[in-house]
Amino acid sequence: MSGINSSWDSFREALDSDDEFEGDELLQQIATNRDAIVFLIDYSPSTMTATTDTNEPFVKAVFSCVQTVMLRRIMDRTNDLIGVVVYGTEGHENALDYENITVVESLNPLDLPAIQKIKPLAKNVSDGGVDLQQQFGTPSTNYELANAFLVCNNLFEQIEKKALKRKRVFLVTDEDNPHGLDGPRRSAALTRARDLQERGVELHLFSVSKGDEPFNFEAFYAELIGIDKYNHVATRKSFEELLAVILKRESPRRATFSTLLRLFGDDARLHIGVKGYPLALARNRPGHTWACAMGGENKPVQGRATYICSDTNQPLMEEDMKGYLLYGGEKIVFTNEEQKAIKSTGDIGFTLIGFKPEDKYKLYYHFTSPYFLYPDEEAYKGSTRTFAALHKQMLEMKKIAVCSFKQRAQATPYLCVLKPQAEMLDENGRQVMPPGFVVVRIPYKDDVRPTPKQAEEPIRASDDFIDACLPVIEDLTIRRGYRPDSFTNPALAKFYHVLAEIALGEELEEQPKDNTIPKYRGMHRRVGEKIKVFNSKISEAVEAEASTTTASTSSSASRSTSRTISRSTSNASDASNLQELWEAGRLDRATVAQLKEFLTQAGITPERRKADLLRQVQQYFQAGSSSAT
Repeated sequence: MSGINSSWDSFREALDSDDEFEGDELLQQIATNRDAIVFLIDYSPSTMTATTDTNEPFVKAVFSCVQTVMLRRIMDRTNDLIGVVVYGTEGHENALDYENITVVESLNPLDLPAIQKIKPLAKNVSDGGVDLQQQFGTPSTNYELANAFLVCNNLFEQIEKKALKRKRVFLVTDEDNPHGLDGPRRSAALTRARDLQERGVELHLFSVSKGDEPFNFEAFYAELIGIDKYNHVATRKSFEELLAVILKRESPRRATFSTLLRLFGDDARLHIGVKGYPLALARNRPGHTWACAMGGENKPVQGRATYICSDTNQPLMEEDMKGYLLYGGEKIVFTNEEQKAIKSTGDIGFTLIGFKPEDKYKLYYHFTSPYFLYPDEEAYKGSTRTFAALHKQMLEMKKIAVCSFKQRAQATPYLCVLKPQAEMLDENGRQVMPPGFVVVRIPYKDDVRPTPKQAEEPIRASDDFIDACLPVIEDLTIRRGYRPDSFTNPALAKFYHVLAEIALGEELEEQPKDNTIPKYRGMHRRVGEKIKVFNSKISEAVEAEASTTTASTSSSASRSTSRTISRSTSNASDASNLQELWEAGRLDRATVAQLKEFLTQAGITPERRKADLLRQVQQYFQAGSSSAT
C-alpha cells in the first residue's frame, strides 16, 4: 500500500472546517483499474558512462528495466499502457516535431505492451552503446525539458477516450540541474510540469548520482516534483538497484472490491464508500490457455463442459441437476434456486455491529489474508470525511469495530474486525504505512483447530546440550528478522525467464538467481566448529547410554506387547470417535486416513474417494445399529 501517500493531516483539517471536502486529490492517488506509464529517459553524455555492476552504459540499464516492466505486464495480463520518450537525442521523432526528443517508434502512441513492441526495444539493450547511437545518435545537452513534458502530454491526449484511472511519468536522469542558470528554460520546464500535474499526471523522479557526487534534489526538482518526496527515489548507477525500485514503484495497487460500510441502519446518509486492497497474495503461475495452431496462427480454444447422466448416457440440462447436503446419513436435496436463495442472504458490504476494546483482538484471528480499507469518494460523497472521523475516534478510544461482511451477491457473509491502523512516517517524513482499517476475518468455532495432544512427560534436553546448541542458534539467527520480500520464488523466476526467452525468440544472458539456497560456506565459517562440539556431546551421550543399557528378550517381548495393546487402544479410540461423529451428523469431518484405517480394521476394503469412504463407514454403522435394534 505504499502507493497511497496521502496524510491524514489534510483530512483532519477538513473535519474542523465547514467546507465540503471533495477528495479529488485522494482519488488520483488510489490506483484502480487501468494505468498508463510514460518512461521519460535522459540520453545525456553522462548516461553513457558504465554502471557499477556492469561495464556497459547506464542508459542501457534503463532500457533493460523498461523491457522487464513490459514483459511483466504481458505475463500478468494487465490492460495497462506503456510509452517511452527519450530526450537529448541527436535527431527527433515525435508528433510535435520538437528537436532532440525521440519517441520510441514501436510505442508511439501509448498502447498495450506486446511482444512485437518489445523486440525493437530489445535492440537498444544488446551490444551496448553501438545500437543506441545507431538509433538515437550522439548524446546531446541541447534539449528543452519543457518540450519533453509536452511530448508526454501529447501521448496522454491521444488516449483521452480510453478509461484511465492513473497516468504517470517516470523520469530517469542523473542531471540534478538540467538548465542551470538559464531562467527562461527553467521556468518553462516548471510550467509544463505543473500543467501535467493539473491534468492528473503524476511525476515520479528516479535520480542517479554521478560518481561520488550525490544528486542535489533541491537544485531543481524539489520545485518541479513538489515537497512530497515520495515521488523521488534516489539510486546509484546500478542496474539491479534501479530495476528493483522501478518494479516496486510501477506495480499497480488494484482494489479487490469496492463496497459500502453501513454505520447504523439502512439510512443512505450513514453509508461510507470504501475500497479493499489485499495485504498479502500468493503469486502463482498464470493459468495456461489452450490454443489451436492452424494456418500459421494461434487461436485460443473455447472450452465447453457437458454433463452426462451415468444411467441413460444422455446430456443433462441445468434444471435436471440438483445438489445435496449430507446430514445425519441422509442426502438433503436442494434445487439451484434454493441454493442461490440460501447464499443471497444479507446485504452486500460491511454492516457495523458494535465496538470492542482493542485488547479483545487476538493475533490468532489471522487464519486468512487480511484486507486494507481506504475511503472511496466516488461511491458516496463525503466518505473520506466520515471515514477519517471514525478512524480518528477509534484510535483515540482504543477500539475495534465488529462488522458483518459480504463481498459479493453469492458470497457467504462472515464476521470481521476493523482494526484502525495509524499512519507511520520514516525519518525523512516519507510515508511507510498509510492510515486506514485492517480487515481481519473472525474465525467461527468450527474454524479453530483443536490443540494437539502433548506428551504427558515431554523430554527435556540436558543443560549441556542446551549450552552447546545456543551459540549455533544465535549465530544463525537473522538479525533484522525474516523479510519475505527479500526472497523470490525460484520456480516462478525460472518460469518467467523461460517464458521471456520463448516470447523474444532468443536466449537471455542473465539467469535468475535462487536466493533461497542457504549460504553454506558462510554458515560453516561461522558455526562449523560449534556444530562439531554439539555433535560430540550427542555422540558421548549415545555411547554412555549404550554401555549402560542391556537388551534382553523379556524386555523386548514386554515392549512388543505394550505396543500391541497401545495400537488396540488407539483403534478402539478411533472407532469411538468416528461413531460419535456419525451420530452427530458430522462424519465428513473425519480425515481420509482415519476412515481408511477404520475400514481396514473392520475388514472392509476401503474405496479411493472420500465420499465413497464416508458411504462405507455410514453403511457399517447403520448395519450395526439395525442389528442392535
